[in-house]
Amino acid sequence: DSGLWKGKAHERWVVEGHLGILNNHLLHFPHQTIENFLEEINFYTDIRASELVSNHIKVYFWSIFLYPLGKFLVNYILKRGFMDGTAGLVFALIMSFHSFLIRGKLWLKKEEKWT
Repeated sequence: DSGLWKGKAHERWVVEGHLGILNNHLLHFPHQTIENFLEEINFYTDIRASELVSNHIKVYFWSIFLYPLGKFLVNYILKRGFMDGTAGLVFALIMSFHSFLIRGKLWLKKEEKWT
C-alpha cells in the first residue's frame, strides 16, 4: 500500500511519502534474445500507440522518420552506445525500430488501417 503503478506502457511506480536509497546495483536484463526483444516491442508498441490514440495525440508523416532517428542518436551517441561495439549499434537500431512502430501504428490507426 505504499504506491501504485501509473501508465499503460512505460509504467512508473508512484510513491507517496519518504523514499529510501538503493545501496546496491540494480541489474536489469529484460531481453534475453533478439527474438524476445522483437516480440515485446510488437506487444508494447500496440499498447503505446493505443494509449496515444486515446490521449488524442496526433502523428505527422515526418515524425514517423524523425522520432526513430532521434531515438537512434540518443541511444547510440548521447548514451554512448557506440562504446558497446556491435551490441550497442544493434540495441540503438532496435530501439529506433520501436519508435518507428509506435508512430507507424499511430498513423495507421489515424488512417483506420490498424485495429
